Amino acid sequence: MSGSIQVSVTGRRTKITVRDWPSERADWRVSSEKDGRKLRVHGWSNLKPDQPVGELKLHVTRKSLLITGRWVADTLLTNEQPYVLATMVVCAEQIVVELRQAGVGNGCLEWQLEPGDVEYIQRLFKDYEPSDAAKRTLKRGKRYLRKCVIRA
Repeated sequence: MSGSIQVSVTGRRTKITVRDWPSERADWRVSSEKDGRKLRVHGWSNLKPDQPVGELKLHVTRKSLLITGRWVADTLLTNEQPYVLATMVVCAEQIVVELRQAGVGNGCLEWQLEPGDVEYIQRLFKDYEPSDAAKRTLKRGKRYLRKCVIRA
């Protein structure tokens, strides 16, 4: 069985469901919690299978899907941490596609970051660029990176 991403929209409420994405046999599997507002990756950690090794917190806006927080287990090997983060980001990009097909958002994924994290994220994800501050209200002290997954 392949993993799945489902989006349902009822009025102004959007529910995102992720189950064993990309597949239940993958080394790192992404599933959702809290109406899809939190993605959690499970995989090997501390010599045990199916351990939580990372999380992304998401916020659905009228314009884009926003990553508002992240966590990657420090028990992972140093070279595994970016891979776990990348797995969650690729899943979030696929959620953007599903949201757009459901008529939600503009097809873009954005990061809300502390200023010190911008360089690290840009080094890992080269196609994310600073978003135009004039086009959105920024949260004080935060920086934003953006990638449009679907071009309008």
